Amino acid sequence: MKAKKTTFLFAALIAIGTIFLGCQSNEKKLENSMEEVQEEQEDLNQAQQEAATEAKTVEVNAEWNAYKIEALEKINKNEIRIAELKAKKAKKGELLDPLYEKRIEKLEQKNAELKAKIATYESEQSDWEAFKREFNHDMDELGNALKDFDKDNAK
Repeated sequence: MKAKKTTFLFAALIAIGTIFLGCQSNEKKLENSMEEVQEEQEDLNQAQQEAATEAKTVEVNAEWNAYKIEALEKINKNEIRIAELKAKKAKKGELLDPLYEKRIEKLEQKNAELKAKIATYESEQSDWEAFKREFNHDMDELGNALKDFDKDNAK
């Protein structure tokens, strides 16, 4: 009988110990729940930031690809216009005037620089807006120079 009492007492002590150790106070449960909610909110915020960054990257890449195609088309048109200017002078049977030839070479060089600038930007990926503004300015200057080339030459 003493063995039964000892076993019963031992089982009761284990049960009471488990209950006390296993139970948390309401404050502790609330604190743990709030920590979990805060961690989940941080995870959600981080996921939203990552999604926004990725969306912005996709948008910029799409804009860049469209811009690059448009710029290369303009550069190709400039090359054609430069070839026309060379051919126009050659058709008249005249030798190219050294000044005329030098001006054409400068235009060819500027066009080649713009082509290289587009190619190098893709690997650099610097400030997109600044690059676009500067490139458009340079492209407009070259376009105006090509458009006004015959006018300047006729003077």
